[in-house]
Amino acid sequence: MAGFYLPPYLQAFKNKHPKVNLLLLKGICKDLLKGIKEGKYDLAIILDQKQEDPDLNFITIKEEQLVLVAKPDHHLVQFSNVSIKDLSGEKLIITEQRCSYREIIENLYRSHAIRLEYSIELESIEAIKRCVSYGLGIAFLPLMTVDEEIKKEELAYIPLSYPEIKVYLQLVYHKKKWISQSMQQLINLLLES
Repeated sequence: MAGFYLPPYLQAFKNKHPKVNLLLLKGICKDLLKGIKEGKYDLAIILDQKQEDPDLNFITIKEEQLVLVAKPDHHLVQFSNVSIKDLSGEKLIITEQRCSYREIIENLYRSHAIRLEYSIELESIEAIKRCVSYGLGIAFLPLMTVDEEIKKEELAYIPLSYPEIKVYLQLVYHKKKWISQSMQQLINLLLES
């Protein structure tokens, strides 16, 4: 997720602080939060429902919508209102186990008593988008990750009648973490967005 959001901010930060080395690691939200608590990581950026923890600071950077996408010629794209029940029997391409928004989708299906059938499970959003574009299934993905493909008509929305599914891009650090000047400047850059 950070790969879609961070590059312009990292560029601005590196322009101001060319000697500061950054190590960026990809991970599951729960693992990143655990790493912050254990002092393994200075900062984390997660995409999840709003979080709270007495030991951690969570700052919402951006609200993001999960959208359902398909190949443009998928039969559900033509409808103006697709219910959750209409997704029964549709093959989903999903993110890896323990991914925060996979849990949201699993709960959505469970609450509507629909069996979640998936054809492929992948770690990479890019790989999920490619598989969807080849007609291997449909996928729930953050809007920021599919916006370009939708504009280029490589992917299309499936218009759900269900209320928007919101997740939040959140900056996280330990409340007891000493914040260096360069770290504070990176935080400020991210929050200016």
